[in-house]
Amino acid sequence: MVLHHKNKKIEPIINNTIHNFLFKKFLVLSLILFDFTKKALQESPQRDFSCSNGRFSGVPMAKMGLGIWIFNRKCRPLFGFISALSFVGVIDGALLSAKCGTNRADPHLLKLMIMEKKFVFDYEHYDSIEQMPQADRLLIEEARKAVTTANATYSKFCVGAAARLRSGKYIYGSNFESEVYPAGLCAERSLLFHAFACHKDDVIEALAIASEPSLRECYPCGQCRQVLVDAERRQSSPIRIIMSGGGSASVVKSAELLMPFTFILK
Repeated sequence: MVLHHKNKKIEPIINNTIHNFLFKKFLVLSLILFDFTKKALQESPQRDFSCSNGRFSGVPMAKMGLGIWIFNRKCRPLFGFISALSFVGVIDGALLSAKCGTNRADPHLLKLMIMEKKFVFDYEHYDSIEQMPQADRLLIEEARKAVTTANATYSKFCVGAAARLRSGKYIYGSNFESEVYPAGLCAERSLLFHAFACHKDDVIEALAIASEPSLRECYPCGQCRQVLVDAERRQSSPIRIIMSGGGSASVVKSAELLMPFTFILK
């Protein structure tokens, strides 16, 4: 900061006085801010991040540290270094408190750090299977036939799956349970593995799922959703998924809609 005066002799005296006053004032503020954030960061690792460290974060403190840093960047290198450490300390404290889930972190700063997104997709729902297109109804009937071949000795929950291939042929799969529980397999994956082993050149157009008991619609588990997406990628075309049960059905046009954050090995 430089002030100009008519009397050139006293101008340096005035500027030096103002500069020294501001230097001392901001030096004290910077040291206090630095010490404050240093204590916060030293205390944080020893606590559960659910208490007071959140109050060390905040936009007002960050603005003050940034202001001091900008001011002293043009004045004294040492002072600018100290205030820069203070500002970085404030940001680090805020990031730590936000990362560890404290409910005292500054909401304004958190809003800048978090980008909220929504995943929305369209699907068809039929309160009655009779309302469905004929091709879908027929595929559900084929899935019900597959239910009768299930081996659900332990869960007593039988699941059947039926797929319609591009050639018009139907293939089937049902769940199989084992005494060694992880060795069992779901109906959907039983069908898909058979399809790729025996009908790799015949694209799957639609796949229906049914169950017994059938109190509600039967949806594929996470592993089956992943393999369904893998199947779509392998054949380079979507699979219409029909999930039936309880007299109703829901339909998605692609398995990717059932698993938006699917695993990709690349």
